[in-house]
Amino acid sequence: MTAEANDQFYSSLPAANSPSRRPWPVVGMVNILAALVLLTLYFAFPIVTSQWSNLGRLLFGGLMVIVSLLGIFQVWEWVNPAGSEALAPRWASLSRHRISVPREGITYLIIMIVMFMGALLGHSNMLMLVFAMMAGPFVVNGWVTFGALRGAVLKRTIPPRAMVGEQFGAEIEFHNNRSWIASWMMVAKDTILHPQEKLEASVLFTRIGPMKSQSAYYQLNLAKRGKYRFGPIRLSSQFPLGLIERALIVDIPGEVLIHPRIGRLSPRWKKAVDGAAELVMQPVSKAGHFDDEFHHLRDYRAGDNPRAIHWRSSAKRTSLVVREYQPNREHSLLLILDLWRPSNGNSQDDQLVETALSLGATIAREHVRDCRDSELRILVMGAKTEVWHGPASMAGLEEVLDRLALATAGHLPDVIAPVQQQLQDSSAATRGVLVSTRGGGTDRSAASRIGDLPRHSRMQRILVDERTVPDLLSFE
Repeated sequence: MTAEANDQFYSSLPAANSPSRRPWPVVGMVNILAALVLLTLYFAFPIVTSQWSNLGRLLFGGLMVIVSLLGIFQVWEWVNPAGSEALAPRWASLSRHRISVPREGITYLIIMIVMFMGALLGHSNMLMLVFAMMAGPFVVNGWVTFGALRGAVLKRTIPPRAMVGEQFGAEIEFHNNRSWIASWMMVAKDTILHPQEKLEASVLFTRIGPMKSQSAYYQLNLAKRGKYRFGPIRLSSQFPLGLIERALIVDIPGEVLIHPRIGRLSPRWKKAVDGAAELVMQPVSKAGHFDDEFHHLRDYRAGDNPRAIHWRSSAKRTSLVVREYQPNREHSLLLILDLWRPSNGNSQDDQLVETALSLGATIAREHVRDCRDSELRILVMGAKTEVWHGPASMAGLEEVLDRLALATAGHLPDVIAPVQQQLQDSSAATRGVLVSTRGGGTDRSAASRIGDLPRHSRMQRILVDERTVPDLLSFE
């Protein structure tokens, strides 16, 4: 990275594209209008056009066809973006280079056409000379931008993971491979695709010297969970005159996995967890109040539990000695996420699913932080049933969040069998938490299926709705 890399431009990410927000295809409509005007003039003055040579008719017809095709394609691209992308590869995608004419260039082109028509109709060499002088800058502008694009090498750097609502940056690095000429006013437009939205972000490179590199950044704050795909990047320039725009399509694929939003559990939740930990069933009886770990031996004190006396050590010391334990709350966790969504669900049901995933991700994070030497088992029931189990570590938590990021809700009728199977597979020291969206959305009768589950002393049940979640989870 050279010294010029400090000259950076920051751009914010606009909202998702929609037909109502896109500008009208003024350039395309002007091109179509110009073609109609040329066609009208050709038939309006048959006396003049009949005197043209074959070469003149060929040039006139070729100009009219090119202008009309450009206009039709630009209007079709605005009306049906998906259809235009399907049509473009037949001819435009043979090259990565694209060409378009901005509004200023359209005005300039109309003046050129008027000069050309005046020269032909009036047999004026002066108008033809003016037309030739105007055509020169138009061609030079296109040649300069084409040369700048040929020497461009782009690279994008993005993080592999992020969280819903978390702001992060994407870096685009521009390297100018040309040895003698700098590149000016280059705009890089990145495309970000999600199954539910399409976003675009632009950055500007003001000047990149010969054989130099420069980086620009834009900030993202993605609101949808799941996988975002980046690319391609459209690098364009109108420098130096702004009469014509040349673009280079650079295919740099990239992906960012957006995890569910993680919040903070309330004191009420922590109190419920401590109470549930005391009710965990132990198959082997041990000294102490809980499933504690042996710490050391000490002298007997008044009020100590007689069962804690270590008789062998007491006989050696000829005084009573008791075993002292240190509390251990590192129980394993079985987290069950029932992502129920009725077949005719609406946005309220979708929001409940996202809330349930955020609550589950927060519970898993808190468990990994507090109980690192335990095990974590996750059961996700939605469009499909997934099971994950492993040690409660940061690496395991990352894998769990990856699965939750791609989880989808479904209409699973039977939840009793999978839950009972996981309870059988887990140890007696495992605490269970069931988070379900049944009953909180449009189909409240689905909550009865959760009620059919047998009561278990080590299973907490949470029905996600607008009343229970604010008492357990908060976002700051």
